[in-house]
Amino acid sequence: MALTISLGYTVGAYNFNDAPFSSLSQSVYRDTVAKMRGPFSTSWERVRFLGIGAAAMSLLTLFHYRLTWWPLHPIGFAISANYLTRFSVFSIFLAWACKAAILRVGGVGLYRGSRPFFIGLLTGHAMGVAASFVVDCIWFPGQGHQIHSW
Repeated sequence: MALTISLGYTVGAYNFNDAPFSSLSQSVYRDTVAKMRGPFSTSWERVRFLGIGAAAMSLLTLFHYRLTWWPLHPIGFAISANYLTRFSVFSIFLAWACKAAILRVGGVGLYRGSRPFFIGLLTGHAMGVAASFVVDCIWFPGQGHQIHSW
């Protein structure tokens, strides 16, 4: 965080070439000003979708609090439209499927025994990112590349 703030003040955050610092912040401001200057009429289709979403959320909340066997948490409906959730849902499903398969095949003993393997996967990924960062610092100073291709 300190490095980001320091570089933002010394070289300018706009030069980071990342959406939150360059194009995204400007587009949000530009869209807000455009909507303030030219107000739009009520879109009844949007109001209808708002009502459908409110009803669905109300039902999910009611089911969650009144039916002990209900498997769906209402927060899942609220965060499902988030970009990062849609981006990572397969990874979450894959982790859940691995855990369910390990518990079904070998029980809690195999689950506890397999934890070092999965922690090793995460550590290996972090070490790969760190190695890529070091390579960028040594051989490509000032250029670098995006490590995560989002």
